Amino acid sequence: MQSDFETEFEDLPCIHFFGHMQFSEEAHHIYEKVQVIEKITGCVTIYRSNLVHANFPQLKEIVHDENFCDLDYALRIIGNQKLKSITFHKDFSIQSDKVFISVNPLLEHNGTSVNDTIFDFSPTDGDCLQEQVLTKQQCKRIVGDVTYEDYLLGAFKRDPPVEIHGMLIFEDRDDINLLALENVTVIAHGTPAIVISNNANLVDISGLLSIKISGREPLLEISDNDKICAPIELRNKVKQLAQKDVLFDKSCLKSCEGGVVDHWFLQEFSNLKNCRVIIGNLMIMGLNDPDKAIEIFTYEDVSDWEKKRFKSIALKRDVFNIGHKPIKKERRIYETYENNTILGTCFFCFGKVSLLLEVVGYVTRHSCVFHL
Repeated sequence: MQSDFETEFEDLPCIHFFGHMQFSEEAHHIYEKVQVIEKITGCVTIYRSNLVHANFPQLKEIVHDENFCDLDYALRIIGNQKLKSITFHKDFSIQSDKVFISVNPLLEHNGTSVNDTIFDFSPTDGDCLQEQVLTKQQCKRIVGDVTYEDYLLGAFKRDPPVEIHGMLIFEDRDDINLLALENVTVIAHGTPAIVISNNANLVDISGLLSIKISGREPLLEISDNDKICAPIELRNKVKQLAQKDVLFDKSCLKSCEGGVVDHWFLQEFSNLKNCRVIIGNLMIMGLNDPDKAIEIFTYEDVSDWEKKRFKSIALKRDVFNIGHKPIKKERRIYETYENNTILGTCFFCFGKVSLLLEVVGYVTRHSCVFHL
């Protein structure tokens, strides 16, 4: 930060700083220009620095402002192994619940110039940095930025699992899936909570669904993973987490043709275990056993008018066209379609390969679930 900061303020004295002021491992001392700052609107992070004394003698106030900072804290002091003291102006003020201080082994209560009530110096024996998690068995949460490495898998499988308080970064890896991240908990310090980028072989990202994430949106940043492929339900979830469109490869979504759903069709379909999408018309016929009805699942959020239309179509053996609308798996009701009902163009997109086989392959007492 030093060179950037000094260049920015070389000709312009600054007493009110707007933005995110960060001091990391390259900081050897608090710069002369910083010592004259009286107010910061945004936030300050002192993270893994080599500082021994952090001196802000004129700083009277830090005002947290999300417009100038992507963190949820006004002041974060994490992982500074040499830091012994922090000095502020005697009238310094900050919102106490916007302060996060952890894993600074030499920093004590009397190492600051501010009343203890300003800072949360609660015991942090359960906190650790990423590289300490193997040697510190009592570690319950990793604080700061965590770049996933294979050795972390053991920590995530502890009982209870080690949590991440900060950001999880999954990048430049050869994994084809995110199984290593299943059941991980991320308590974000800002946005995003998770970064997934530059993973050339990554295809299956369904492991995202099992990660417990809390924080400010957008929770996910995902980019430059050219092979990721997912059914529509997962694609919608990723879009929701990232708060933007995400590019997917659709090569994993194998398709097969529709047709007359009779015993021959079901026999042929049972051999297409990789079929994720049926494109075409389905006509239910040749199944004269009254017990072999097709149950078409709709959902409670479907309007009453549509429900009546479904029943009318079933009775008339008319053409059934599914509309373009999102459908969830839970809270479902069903209408029964008897033999020889014609179904319109159907698109099935689900995450589990076996789902279609279960749904269409076994007609008796099973269901044909439409999902667009």
